[in-house]
Amino acid sequence: MDAYESTQIETDQYKTTMGVLKKYFGYDTLKENQYKIIHNILNCKDVIALLPTSHGKSLCFQIIPLITNEVCIVISPLISLMEDQKMILDKLNINSCCYNGTSNAKQKEEIEKDVLDNKYRIIYTTPETLINSKNFIEKIFRKIGICVLAIDESHCVSSFGYDFRPAYRSIIDIKKLLKGVPVLALTATATKDVIEDIKTELKIKKCEIIRSSFNRTNLKINVREQTKETKDKIVSIIENISVGSVIIYCVTRKDTEKMTEFLKENKIKSVCYHGGMSNKDRTTTQDKFMSSKVKCICATNSFGMGINKADVRVIIHYGLPQNIEGYYQEIGRGGRDGEKAECFLFYAKKDFITQNFLIKQTQDEEYKKVKQTLFMIISRYVETLQCRKKYILNYFGECIDKCNNCDNCLKNKKRQDSQDSQDESQDENQDERKKPEIMTQNDNQMLYNLLSLMKEIYEVKNHWFGQSKLIDMLKGSSKAGIEPWMKKLLMFGSMKNITIEKLKVLVDKAKNNEYIEMEAIKFFIVVKISDKGYDFLTTVNQ
Repeated sequence: MDAYESTQIETDQYKTTMGVLKKYFGYDTLKENQYKIIHNILNCKDVIALLPTSHGKSLCFQIIPLITNEVCIVISPLISLMEDQKMILDKLNINSCCYNGTSNAKQKEEIEKDVLDNKYRIIYTTPETLINSKNFIEKIFRKIGICVLAIDESHCVSSFGYDFRPAYRSIIDIKKLLKGVPVLALTATATKDVIEDIKTELKIKKCEIIRSSFNRTNLKINVREQTKETKDKIVSIIENISVGSVIIYCVTRKDTEKMTEFLKENKIKSVCYHGGMSNKDRTTTQDKFMSSKVKCICATNSFGMGINKADVRVIIHYGLPQNIEGYYQEIGRGGRDGEKAECFLFYAKKDFITQNFLIKQTQDEEYKKVKQTLFMIISRYVETLQCRKKYILNYFGECIDKCNNCDNCLKNKKRQDSQDSQDESQDENQDERKKPEIMTQNDNQMLYNLLSLMKEIYEVKNHWFGQSKLIDMLKGSSKAGIEPWMKKLLMFGSMKNITIEKLKVLVDKAKNNEYIEMEAIKFFIVVKISDKGYDFLTTVNQ
């Protein structure tokens, strides 16, 4: 019981709510902030609820019509998600229906009749179907009453969000019809900008914003660059899970199929799931996973929304996700039973090219820029030296010190504990070049040389180069790839006495301090000077 709930226990509304909770859901208690959300909706106040995965968002709107004896309309982005929710409600003897584009005209007519005969408490629909059903919605409102307009995955409203759906913007037209009906916008991933955009688009400026911590303390996060042994490592991880399930997210459909075959070759029961499969095949695959007939599912990000499998012990990302929001929601599918779960992200340099290619397929130019910005943020995430959880939660506007449980925290602790030890592991030796992010006075001089070289190159060739080539030029290398024009640059060979390892440390520091940034150009990752980098050069040259 949270502090707010404890102030309400003597009220009739609270007692009624708890009675309904026990009768239909079998629970004696609510999770943090659930009653605060329910209380505000019952008192006709608009709410934006930010709750982490597995925190019971659905219950917050499902319970309302059971208290008011009116109808709850739930707007959901996926038909499969609606069907899963309906299946759960059927088992609880709560009458609900799915009203969407999969129903033909006759089926819709039957659903409409049953709804108006007061047979259903909850109606699941899509924004596309909703906006074309204004007359039907008005009839429900007048005849039975609508107690809440619940918008699941409400970040889809915002063009600042990672999963923007223009149809969600049309919800405001329905809201205008339902005078006095409260809006409940729910999401597990929303930044401050996204929240403000939701408020603006839905015209709920005076809404209550109710937020629970996004910090899932039972999730242990690991990020590693792929090697030739990565797939074998994944097999080892799965084999070490004696009880529970595993989800592997891959970037492309082809990767999911290849990973599934690899696991089967290693005698691991697994299935493949992606958008290119038929609805029937996807349903069969999902059922096998949910019923634990297979241990592992390999999927694209089309899998998982609304999936409530309690015993997922490992989440693996084989490839770099497009954004932090989607990534954090996906790893949030682990450990829903409150027990520990491990999350691994194995990325490769080629992922930066693949994801940039996918982002460039976006037709809307403004939304494409949003996606590029979001991808830049997760690109920095895989390279950060700070606590992984801290990086993610800071992005969502939540402050923590450090988790002491992610790969970075554990490496830093181990490094401190064995600073004088000669028996450092290979991983620590590999990370030696990534130690401090702070720029020293000596670093600033080397940074000036690096940025000056990059600026020279761009002025001569009008394009950028990759990290290895830049280091070769700073070293004054005579490798085959060094062209005559390069040797004429003022900064060529300017750091010939600095070791390659130290130059790699310099590039990492410059990247982490945002003096330079990576960009995918055709099939290469190049390093370019950021605005902050140009400002640094200007200041030094004055």
